[in-house]
Amino acid sequence: MGDATAYLGYVVDDPIHLVEKPFQVLFHREENQNRTNLRWHFAFAETITNVRGRQKDFTLDEQGFCFLHHPTAFIHWDDRQAIENLYLPEIINLLQQELEDVDHVQIFDWQLRQATASNVTQGLSGSLGNPLDRLPPAQHVHLDQSPAAVLKRVQSLMGADANHFLQGRIRVLNVWRPLLQVEDWHLALCDGRSISHTDLLETDLIRPDYVGYTMFAKYRPGFRWHFLDGQTTDEVTIFKNFDSDSNAEAQGMVGVTSSNHVSI
Repeated sequence: MGDATAYLGYVVDDPIHLVEKPFQVLFHREENQNRTNLRWHFAFAETITNVRGRQKDFTLDEQGFCFLHHPTAFIHWDDRQAIENLYLPEIINLLQQELEDVDHVQIFDWQLRQATASNVTQGLSGSLGNPLDRLPPAQHVHLDQSPAAVLKRVQSLMGADANHFLQGRIRVLNVWRPLLQVEDWHLALCDGRSISHTDLLETDLIRPDYVGYTMFAKYRPGFRWHFLDGQTTDEVTIFKNFDSDSNAEAQGMVGVTSSNHVSI
């Protein structure tokens, strides 16, 4: 497969956000209560460049994402305890081995995704309290964690040690693995050097037990998009949400997370 053309979902720059902060409520509310004040458009055709054969040209510090060959023998994707006790330690080891300047790795969230005819067309979501509930592909261009969200996460996770960690380099990364070889709904990744924080709209992400802040992208020409065609279960993508190191060319990058059938 060569390059692809896609219509990606961008947030509308709505005047309401001058008086009301953007928000999304990630649980069911009464019918007369809004779950969001965001609107979207899919109006612009963009080229998504296939990087198959050039994976080594991409790095976390330059473009904001990289691809690694990392087979796993783990198969128990419906067993939460097994994932957390066996698979997630594999990911911690991977990050400690492959990244520079790593003193501590903390996993604070994980989620399975699955593309089916119903959840893609209807936009149905599972329970965000259960990471085994397979969410549909995310069709809106976004960055999972804003700088304010990162600060809140570090303070929440590290407690009395937070100030110590905040004196050093903080990176928030996603590690994405397809559980079947990807045939459609590929993961689209934007070169972090082609986007700036002025292109992003911070949004309150309201869960039943936690309020985080994500960033949705507003469209403009010039974003450089990439994907790995036919990504296999032995190929993981690592991409950056945040980096406190100002020397890194890519401080973060946006993407459209999606999968063929299932991914973590």
